[in-house]
Amino acid sequence: MILSGSPEISFKINGVPDTSQYLIIDIGSFGDKIYYAFENGGSYYVGHDNMYEISRETFDELIQYVYKNEIKDEVTAESGVIMINDILYRQNGERINELPSDAYEIGLLENILHNRNEIPERNFQGAMLDEKYAGKLLYQSKDQDDKLYLEDLSGYYIIFVSAESFIQSRKLNYDDPITIFAWEFINKDIANFELNPGVNIIDSKITRIELIETFNNLADAPIDVYALEYRLLPEDLSKVVLAGGMQVDEEGWLKETSSMGQPLLVVLRNSDSVELVGILWTAEIGKLGLEPKIKSLLKPKD
Repeated sequence: MILSGSPEISFKINGVPDTSQYLIIDIGSFGDKIYYAFENGGSYYVGHDNMYEISRETFDELIQYVYKNEIKDEVTAESGVIMINDILYRQNGERINELPSDAYEIGLLENILHNRNEIPERNFQGAMLDEKYAGKLLYQSKDQDDKLYLEDLSGYYIIFVSAESFIQSRKLNYDDPITIFAWEFINKDIANFELNPGVNIIDSKITRIELIETFNNLADAPIDVYALEYRLLPEDLSKVVLAGGMQVDEEGWLKETSSMGQPLLVVLRNSDSVELVGILWTAEIGKLGLEPKIKSLLKPKD
């Protein structure tokens, strides 16, 4: 797949691709054969120093390749996988008690592979799931086809996300300024938690960074707004005082939510640099939307 690119449409890169998100494909034993794949302007490219144009079909196959290997390396007993429409969906650790209003039934989970490291090879097949889920209904949302909802026994629905969405959320480019801003914010949150006696955060992870809106007329450069979701794992959850709208997931990880909602990164995107303007919270956004709050952030500080 990697060698299938067209040499007639190619260009060189210096280091890593100059794009906010890309796949890192390591095919060497010692990290010595690193390739990159990314989308730019509706075209798809793969390569090392020289980037070659590839088809969307090949790009999708690369996503599947990276995702399957990631599952084999990182999966836990609670991380199920389902194949639908030849796309792998992975359990993201969240459940909901009510389906989205536009959700519709797509069929039954027909069977579940028993070996822990197996990956589904056909549609409506699952792996790394309890056998009790075989025969349960699957749903999908018309507006969010990157998610699946599996009927749970307790009246809840388990959320699965597609391979491409999973990679975009987990295979983050840690040299990307948006990711750096996110970790700066998260580390401050960790420091605040650890001000409390007995609280020790032993792990953290970003589960979502997504551009949700762009404003082109509020400043000299575009303003981008990113939704940020993350998890913090305390050494002893009982030491954490859950107040102010805080939430914990099923595995004991603290969510990013608070009484102010969820954080939004507001970023000024210049042609050659990116600047963090500030942080907004979803609970602050009223009927007038984000624009008034962003204008407030842009006002000179006295």
